[in-house]
Amino acid sequence: MLLPVGLSYNENRERTVSVESVTNMQPEVTIGGRQQVALITCPGLTQFADSGIQGVGRGIISINGNIYAVVGSSFIKIQSNGTVTIIGLIDGSGPVRMSASSVEIHIAVFDTGYIFNLSSETLTQITDTDYPQGRATAYIGGRFVTESPDPGTSDRFYYSGLLNGGSWEGLDFATAERKTDDVINLSADSDTLNVYGTRSIEFWAPTATSFDPIPGAVLPYGLGARYSLAESSGVNFFLDSNGQVRALSGYQGQVVSTPAVEYALDKDSDAQGCAYVFEGKLIYEISRSNLTLCYDVTTSQLVGKPIWFKKETADSRWKGFGCVDLGTKLYQLGFDDSKIYSLDRATIPDVREFTIMIPTDDDNRGWSVIDELELIGRSGTGAIPDIDPQIMLRVSRDNGYTEGEEKWMGVGTVGQYAKRIRWRRFGRFRQCSLNFRQTDLYDWTVLGVRVRGR
Repeated sequence: MLLPVGLSYNENRERTVSVESVTNMQPEVTIGGRQQVALITCPGLTQFADSGIQGVGRGIISINGNIYAVVGSSFIKIQSNGTVTIIGLIDGSGPVRMSASSVEIHIAVFDTGYIFNLSSETLTQITDTDYPQGRATAYIGGRFVTESPDPGTSDRFYYSGLLNGGSWEGLDFATAERKTDDVINLSADSDTLNVYGTRSIEFWAPTATSFDPIPGAVLPYGLGARYSLAESSGVNFFLDSNGQVRALSGYQGQVVSTPAVEYALDKDSDAQGCAYVFEGKLIYEISRSNLTLCYDVTTSQLVGKPIWFKKETADSRWKGFGCVDLGTKLYQLGFDDSKIYSLDRATIPDVREFTIMIPTDDDNRGWSVIDELELIGRSGTGAIPDIDPQIMLRVSRDNGYTEGEEKWMGVGTVGQYAKRIRWRRFGRFRQCSLNFRQTDLYDWTVLGVRVRGR
C-alpha cells in the first residue's frame, strides 16, 4: 500500500481524528510525475544585511529598488547590495504599517506618524494637530488614509491632503455606515478602499475630494487580528473576527482555513501576516507567538482543497516577519533580531518533518501488522559528500499521543541514487501514525510511503 504525501497541516485537537502535519516541507503538484504530489524542502532564510541596531523588526516596504524598514527605534534604508543607512528615529516598540506614493512613505505608529520624502530622503514626524494618529495606512487616489484610535471617533477613517501626506484636515473623514464598529485597518486596490472594522468590511471609492461608499458592498464579518492583513497579487488575506482565515478578492472573502488551522490560531488578535509569490506560488504566512502556518494558494487550486503547512525556526515560529520583493529575490525582517534575510534555497531550514496516519481496518477493528516501511523519494545526495544523512522515524501505536523509539536510516552518499530507505518489523497496531524527521542540511524530497503489512 502506497500512502500519498500530498498533505495539508491537519493537527486536529482530537488526535484520534488526525495528526497529519508538515513542517518546513511544502506540498508541490508534480504534473506528469511519478506521484501527483510531492513534499519538497521549504526555502530558508539567508542573512542579507545586519542593521546592527538594538531592537527587532517592526515593518518593511520596498520602493524604487530599495528596502525601507523600521528596526527597533530606527527607520533604515537597505540598498540592493546590502548597504544599510540609518535615516532617523521612530517612536514606539510594536509593529508599524507603511504605504507609499511615488514620492512619499507614510509610516503609521500608534500615537504618531511619519512621512519620508523619497526625493530629499528626509524623515519628518507629522505635526499637524488634525492628524488622527492611527495605526493603519493605505494610499489611494493621491491620498494617504488612516483610522482613528480615539474611542469617540473610532468608526471613522481620515484622509490626507492631495499628494501631501503631511497635511490633514479635521473634517476630511468618512464614517463607517453599515455597522457602528471600530475601523482597525485599511487596504487599497486600484480603485477601491477596503475598510476593515471589528464586525464588518466596507468598500469605498475615491472621488476628486473625498470617498463615497460603494452601494451594497459590505461583508458581515470583520478583521480579527489587525496585523494579519497582507496583500499579494491582488488578493488580501487576513484572520477574520470569527477566527477563520479569508482570501479577499473584489467584494468576496473566501474562507481558506480548515478547522485544524483555526484551532491552532485560536483567534489570536496579535497574529501577524505576510503574503508573497515565490517560484510562481502565491503564499500567505500567518504567525502567532510560537507558530507559523502557511497557506499555499497555487497548490490548493490545483488539488482542489486547502493546502497548509507549518514553518518554524529552532522549534518556534518562523523567524521571518513581513516580506518584500526586490528584483529577483524576496526579503524578510527578523521578528526577533535586527537583521534582514533573503528567502531562497541557498539555506535549508534546520528541521524538516511530516506525520501521516496509516488507515485502519474499520470493518472489523482488528489488529494489523507492519512488516516493512519504505520511504519513496530522493536518495544519494550530492550536497554532503563526507557524511551519510540520516532520517529519523518514530512510530505511534495510539495515533500520536505517544511515540516509540527513534529509528534512524541513512539516505545514501554521493551517487547512491538507487538506495532504498526501508525499516522492518514494527509489530501490531490498531491506530498507527508515522513521524519522519530530517535534520541534516540537504534538500529532502518525498513522494510517498510504501507500507507492507497484513
